Amino acid sequence: MILSVLKKQHPYIIFFIPLITFIAWGKTIFFHTQSSIIFKTMPLFDFVIKFIPENSYLSFIIAIILIIIESYIIIRLNFQYMFLSVRTYLPAVFFVIICSIYLPLQTLHPILIGNLFFILAFDKALTSNKQCNIFSSYFISGFLLSIGSLFYFNLIFFLPIIWISKIILRGFNLREWLVSIIGLITPYFFLFFYYFYFDKIDLLIQILSENIFFKNSIPTFNISYLILFSFFCILIIISSFYLLSTVNTKKIITRKYFKILFWLFVLSSTLFILVPSVSIESIIILAIPLSLLIANYFASIRSKWWGESLFTILILLITYVIIVN
Repeated sequence: MILSVLKKQHPYIIFFIPLITFIAWGKTIFFHTQSSIIFKTMPLFDFVIKFIPENSYLSFIIAIILIIIESYIIIRLNFQYMFLSVRTYLPAVFFVIICSIYLPLQTLHPILIGNLFFILAFDKALTSNKQCNIFSSYFISGFLLSIGSLFYFNLIFFLPIIWISKIILRGFNLREWLVSIIGLITPYFFLFFYYFYFDKIDLLIQILSENIFFKNSIPTFNISYLILFSFFCILIIISSFYLLSTVNTKKIITRKYFKILFWLFVLSSTLFILVPSVSIESIIILAIPLSLLIANYFASIRSKWWGESLFTILILLITYVIIVN
């Protein structure tokens, strides 16, 4: 029943997204839960928290608003590039769920702000297939990614996804790669100039060193999280096999877009394994390809009973995690 409602294309479904987000964050808001996540900050995030105290009600509300905005952008991406064969708001639903399922991450984490810029940069990389001014598109992609890294530094490692998008959509062109690199370094040029002008270059070097070499710990999960994450893994596997079995029925351009999503998933997973400062927060980035992948499966399920059963189990598991943690 719940899935059937969310699969509908009626505009009123879009108002369910904020409701779902506030429900998922309800325990954190009402009980003012202190986050146990440790992270290093970058200059732009330091500027933000001067006005918004960490773990305050205002920070929770802003974090929720950011997730909602990003989920709406995911909807727009699906409508614009037709990852799914039908217009549906399900990708936003799964994006919100994935971003909210780990309660200690329910805070104004730098990645929430950085992810907004990453999604916009990712969108620009995809639209370069349709635009004549390719150099401008790739410069903006690199520039937006760089701005996002000034909130959450590890976003800088996602520059290859812009290159991969370019190779898949248009082929290799060295000049376009260089343009994206110029876009990436431009904000850092002004950042270095600012710190140099105020004779704080040593402080900037210290901040960058801490973000580069900071070793983040991988949290240990209790049984409730292990059950929930295991179920998500099952959904990912099922959704992946479904996509592989139906990919030949999709348009060529749609296949290319899904290839890009696959590489985004691979890059995110690789960074989680290889980069010491990347930890559980990377689930926010993973939510982009996973929300579209899982939504593609649920939007196409022919058996109403099977779809409702899977979705109900997911909701029950999330409810259980929220209650016991």
